[in-house]
Amino acid sequence: MHFGALTSEESTCYKVPVGIPAGGKRVRPPIVVRARLQMRRVLRNEHLLLGVMALAVGAVAAYGALVFRVAVDALQSVAFGAALDQVIPTIETTAWWQILLVPALGGLLIGLFLHFFHGGGRAHAIAHVIEASALRGGKMSLKDGLVSAVAHGASLGVGASTGREGPLVHLGATMSAWISEKLHLDRSQSRTLIGCGVAAAIGSLFNAPVAGAVFAIELVVGNLSLKAGAPIFIAAVTGTAIGRFYFGSEPSFTVPAHELISLWEFPAFILLGVMCAVVGIAFMKTILAVDAGMAKTPIPKWIQPAIGGLLLGALALEVPEILGVGFTTADVALRGGFALDFLLLLIVAKIAAVAVCIGFGFGGGAEKRDALRFGDLRGRDPEAAPALAEHRVHFPQRRSAFRDGAPRVVRAASLAACLVQVLDELGGEPGDLRRRRQELVQRRVERAHDDG
Repeated sequence: MHFGALTSEESTCYKVPVGIPAGGKRVRPPIVVRARLQMRRVLRNEHLLLGVMALAVGAVAAYGALVFRVAVDALQSVAFGAALDQVIPTIETTAWWQILLVPALGGLLIGLFLHFFHGGGRAHAIAHVIEASALRGGKMSLKDGLVSAVAHGASLGVGASTGREGPLVHLGATMSAWISEKLHLDRSQSRTLIGCGVAAAIGSLFNAPVAGAVFAIELVVGNLSLKAGAPIFIAAVTGTAIGRFYFGSEPSFTVPAHELISLWEFPAFILLGVMCAVVGIAFMKTILAVDAGMAKTPIPKWIQPAIGGLLLGALALEVPEILGVGFTTADVALRGGFALDFLLLLIVAKIAAVAVCIGFGFGGGAEKRDALRFGDLRGRDPEAAPALAEHRVHFPQRRSAFRDGAPRVVRAASLAACLVQVLDELGGEPGDLRRRRQELVQRRVERAHDDG
């Protein structure tokens, strides 16, 4: 779809002979013709139409994210008795065989589903959105997008220790690409509309329109021009408004108030940032190692998620907090609700759980949310009262100004440090974007060889 001024032929069609009759009065074009001319000029205004389409795409992507979240919560309620964003399953509240077998049986069904409907490949995530925008002019397969969304939702529903940001971004981009194809938009307009879907998905999930818009501009569009930026911000605000209507205006994480007591705390912030960076690097290296190891094994891909689910269930018997997206766990840690010894255990267990889920082929993504949790756990106040001696959700009372002050700043610094370390992972499978680039290069070499 191309927008612009009226062509000479179109202008000729609307010309009305103007002359001076015998009465001496000039004949003007009818008001209807003038209105039609003005309407055509308005409809051919690219910025206006992109803004209207951004509003529509933002609503579609936000409602797609809404359906995805509700479906995941419903599946978790069936599998574990409650949504994992609300309650952490424990041996006291959930049968041990349920925690152990639900991820395994779910992994088996997911593996078979991907085998028959997706050619045995992984569910698509953010890496594929970037590839579509950069190399295919914003064209994406609706079938692959819907199949990937089902695989992602089912994975999270059975407790996979992955995130929903990547799946929602891919789903929003897929729907936007389908709309672009139906409207016959050109390459630039299609990329802008995909950015609108991505921004709306992020905005509706995190209740953060600016973050959603910046995320889409940085990763999908690649430039902050008025032509692309304005529609993306419109879509982000639309998605956020719809998310707030259904889920409220509270932020995903509530960070307690903190107070800087002394400038001598800054060296501690720096040291803690370095420690968090080390943990973040170990997190990524572990996932890459497991992912590469499973790629070399002769185990059929359709059975790998079942094996990974069994390993995840075994870990969850000891540390059930690793199940699911983990927003509840991160929020409790931000409020100072875990003892130090359990936090150290949780760091190791979460790294192992994410590596198993990604490496063995579950849906979802190893997103920045996991790094935020690690950063928060590393910055946890060691003087906190062990109100979670049983590793359950309780909030200890604050005991001193130091506990309420500097450690909160320390945790904030550690969150930022780990976030910087994993922004390049883009919310998708850690090794996925690299593999996709390698596949593209290989295909181009083979095509050049065939042409030669």
